[in-house]
Amino acid sequence: MKKVKFRNGRCTSVSIIYAIVFICAALGYSCEQNANSEWKWVEGPASGKAKTDNSEKLIPKEEDGKWGYVNQAGEWVVPPQFSVAEEFSFGVGKAILVYPYPVFFDVHGIEIIKTSFKISGMFGGNMTITGVNGYECKGIKLEDIGNFSEGYLTARSGGKWGYLHRTGSWAVKPQFEKAGDFRNGVAKVKLGDREGYIVLKMERW
Repeated sequence: MKKVKFRNGRCTSVSIIYAIVFICAALGYSCEQNANSEWKWVEGPASGKAKTDNSEKLIPKEEDGKWGYVNQAGEWVVPPQFSVAEEFSFGVGKAILVYPYPVFFDVHGIEIIKTSFKISGMFGGNMTITGVNGYECKGIKLEDIGNFSEGYLTARSGGKWGYLHRTGSWAVKPQFEKAGDFRNGVAKVKLGDREGYIVLKMERW
């Protein structure tokens, strides 16, 4: 039978057990708190605080039955071409060119999301769109998108949902089975079998 060695009055095998327990606990903590340090769990939506939208805005304007966006001086930034143009919120404007597919703009009138449509042909001078092939945000390929809420877009990539910042980079990398809109800084998500609410550890505006 192999002898157990002692060092400084303590059994090394016990030390090894403690080390294993510590490593397991550390790994569990890392998973709980998210290794990327992007977000943390909170108790529920009541934990959120109302957000003040101080971002720049373009103004929806209609001309000849079509909608676009003008700046504060009344100059066209996004020419009238949409059936719907919503108010800007947290630096993002949402318009509808072909229902129900949205187009999102920043305050410079640049499209944040590029949509690849399935086009079956032309009818009466207009494109006949039957669906979407996919989306792209500044080089990031997306399988599906949701809504912009408080400056963050729910987006799916690799079969998982995450949150894109309006600048086009991941605020929270895709990892959720479900990802809801942010409201007062809190969003409802599903991670594996666990459902709960998250807040971002570092918000970007």
